Amino acid sequence: MMKLFDLVDFASSSGAVVSIFRDNVTHVIAATDSKGACARTYKLLMAILHGKWILTMEWIKACMEARKLVNEEPYEVLLDNHGSYGGPKEGRLRVQNNAPKLFNNLNFYFIGDFLSTYKADLLNLVTTAGGTIQKQM
Repeated sequence: MMKLFDLVDFASSSGAVVSIFRDNVTHVIAATDSKGACARTYKLLMAILHGKWILTMEWIKACMEARKLVNEEPYEVLLDNHGSYGGPKEGRLRVQNNAPKLFNNLNFYFIGDFLSTYKADLLNLVTTAGGTIQKQM
């Protein structure tokens, strides 16, 4: 089983940087379960909206074995733990092709009580996806 220090070691030997998610991140390595599904987290959704490569740890292993970067496509995460298929590839191609954002021309109004940090994440996801937040109905 590959560990975080393997990722850091690979990054330093290839000139890459291990970082928290930021706009300049190009590749996101996601933990997957036995079915190859990853957890649907805020960071994963942001990576999809920004068109980043979302890959399994197997890509890191393949790069280390080849001693160079290898083609990402065979290692792209295809499934999330809610059963959605193809989200990372769809998001990556949407950005690559300069297609309209997922929520382009959609308006959202949030009603009810939300934890402030949770609501902030939801608002950020909606606006990142091109949606508009309405202050009132």
